[in-house]
Amino acid sequence: APIRVSVALAIQSAVKPLGIDLKIEQVTWQEMINRLQNTLDYDMSMDIWASDFPDPAGNIYPTHISTNIGNGGANQSAYINEEVDRLLNAQNNSTDPAERADLIIQAQAIIAEEVPEIIIDYPYLTMAINNNFTGYMVTPMWFWQSWTRSIYQVK
Repeated sequence: APIRVSVALAIQSAVKPLGIDLKIEQVTWQEMINRLQNTLDYDMSMDIWASDFPDPAGNIYPTHISTNIGNGGANQSAYINEEVDRLLNAQNNSTDPAERADLIIQAQAIIAEEVPEIIIDYPYLTMAINNNFTGYMVTPMWFWQSWTRSIYQVK
């Protein structure tokens, strides 16, 4: 995507004064996925991520549990931390929402301190709807809703 090329060029320019000669390599989507999820053949990568299952740990578990490195896994930074693994597995085995939230927050604190990846952008997604329609509710997991079935025309 053109935005990724622009971001890559901005990063390349920003690190040059530090003596880092960043080489940008553009690859096909299939090659990028193979490198990110199988071969781990890269020093740095730009990717997008959104949870592919509607769960509070959907963005943190797949991308930070050490058993998800390679072999199609989503831990693309090859992040390994035994305490994070323990916390993520404990929250995964809990049925208590408050306990799960606490365990996820503890794992996030460790991950934030260790910085296995840098989030460059978190785009806002908008939906415009005029007064002729109603029924849509905004939620954090908008793409998991069958939101079009809820929208109906106001008479």
